[in-house]
Amino acid sequence: MLKKLAAYAFISVFAVLPFFAEYNRAGIPDSAEIRSGITDAWLEAPVSSLKSKPSELKENSAGTVFQIRMEERMDSIAVIVAPRSFIDVDIVEDGKVSDSVRAAVYPECSPGSWVLYRNKKNGEPQKIRWYFNTDSDVYVQFEESQNRTVAQLVVCGLYAAHSVPVGIAFTRLYSASFADVLRWTKTSLPWEKVSVVTGQYHEIIQMAQVIRENIPLFDYTEDVCYDSDGTRKFITTGKKYTVPDKDGNPVEPPENGRITVGGAGFLKWIADGIVKPLSGSALKLEGLAAPTVLFSELGKNGVISQEWNLTLALDWTRNLASQIYSVRAGKDYVFSECGVDVEENFFSGAVDDSASAKRYHYVPDSGYPPQSLKALLYVLSVRDPGWFYLAAIRQQSSIKPDELVFNGCAALFPYFDDAGKFKCAVFMNGGEVPLEKFISDNSSSFIHLERVRATDYFFPVN
Repeated sequence: MLKKLAAYAFISVFAVLPFFAEYNRAGIPDSAEIRSGITDAWLEAPVSSLKSKPSELKENSAGTVFQIRMEERMDSIAVIVAPRSFIDVDIVEDGKVSDSVRAAVYPECSPGSWVLYRNKKNGEPQKIRWYFNTDSDVYVQFEESQNRTVAQLVVCGLYAAHSVPVGIAFTRLYSASFADVLRWTKTSLPWEKVSVVTGQYHEIIQMAQVIRENIPLFDYTEDVCYDSDGTRKFITTGKKYTVPDKDGNPVEPPENGRITVGGAGFLKWIADGIVKPLSGSALKLEGLAAPTVLFSELGKNGVISQEWNLTLALDWTRNLASQIYSVRAGKDYVFSECGVDVEENFFSGAVDDSASAKRYHYVPDSGYPPQSLKALLYVLSVRDPGWFYLAAIRQQSSIKPDELVFNGCAALFPYFDDAGKFKCAVFMNGGEVPLEKFISDNSSSFIHLERVRATDYFFPVN
């Protein structure tokens, strides 16, 4: 009998090992055993009874405390099962911080939070949202559609997967663990797009910090960059940088320890900090503005391009990225030969937009709408840690307002911090701007990206 019990125990332990291995890899607080006991009291209780129901605290077998509560929304109620976390709260007396205390909080959007949305009028279930990521705008959601359960994987407002069938009853999710969800959807949902592994972004963080430390030295001067010999030149003419003296004569201003560049010159300064330690020389200005887009001479853009450069920033970022690639490879490549263009389409539409999914897709020689930029950078950072991106901005022309031209550029350094939270440093025109502001300021533009491998051996010339 003891042998049979021992054998049974061994089989039982072996059977649950994959479950816990999967759970432990995710590291998500699990409320499955708590939810399995609150179906009648919370998940299927009449809406009228929930409106006056006080929140409850319950502890799972792992010692994690969860709060169960109801919150009203516009057309629904949300039954929230959220794990406990702690924050430090300052105590202020006479206008000064005198002490701090640790306070328990139960954020709705923290990893491990589980939210059931129910119709406010009839109590019918609408959807379940499961938060598993440090970033609250990354989550998995389940709905019941035509008597079947479907899943959506959402990244920063865009669908990485939409209406994917899951072969279980919707109510089974009431007591399911996150490990169950991973097992049921491991081949149907693109978890690889959101599975963050920290500790892979040192080069990105290092480069961003070096650039940030040098920002006080920059004097923004339109159309100016440094040539390979350190001479300041105008990008559009290739001539030396000059300013009018008191008599109106062009003179070359003296060096004063400052860094004099325009937006494109700023990106070249970054590129030179990568290639000079490798080759001993900065990049030559010659060829960096070489055209990368061919227009039909009879077409509208072809006619306009005979007088105005419509693609300068795009040409500049493509050529910079391909020259960095060439220096590293020890062989000359043009942009079309080394895969520097970012052209992936990861998403199938937006949560709050019923427009065609193609609205968020890559457009050749134009780029991406800025509304998809954060989600795009998020997935790129998960998939390709250690890469940053040169961005060309196709925006309304200040000369011809009815035309779109590539006349702005930036460098984007996306990464995940040690807590797994997504961040992105954005540098342009000799300064740094928040990613949200960069997206907002270019809301009617297109953003074209070129990929560049980051490095710890980044030594820009001052």
